[in-house]
Amino acid sequence: MKVEQTSRNGLPAVLLTHASGSSALIYIYAAHLASWVCGGAERLFVSSTAEYGGGKAIRGGVPVCWPQFAGRGALPKHGFVRTSDKWRVLRTSTEPYPCVVLELVDDDETRRLFPQPFKLQYSV
Repeated sequence: MKVEQTSRNGLPAVLLTHASGSSALIYIYAAHLASWVCGGAERLFVSSTAEYGGGKAIRGGVPVCWPQFAGRGALPKHGFVRTSDKWRVLRTSTEPYPCVVLELVDDDETRRLFPQPFKLQYSV
């Protein structure tokens, strides 16, 4: 089993690989799960026209939509964490299975959009 910090499409990412051969690719940008290979087949869709970084949402995969979904509020569509470059790797482990925990904490910039303290942790 393996946890590897890597880069894909110009963005830092974490590749988790299980002893079975299954794997998951998580971009640190936006804490975005972009690939899950199980049984030798890709199980997630990511658009061939997806844009990576630069304040753009990655189209497809499994995004984190917070603190709102869709455009049903005053915040950016699907919330601002979906395009945040402020996520960081909090920890990784290989036992009992490959895992990464990403974290995003409020700061001056996020409080201008969402005036509440927060700490998000996302485990894959």
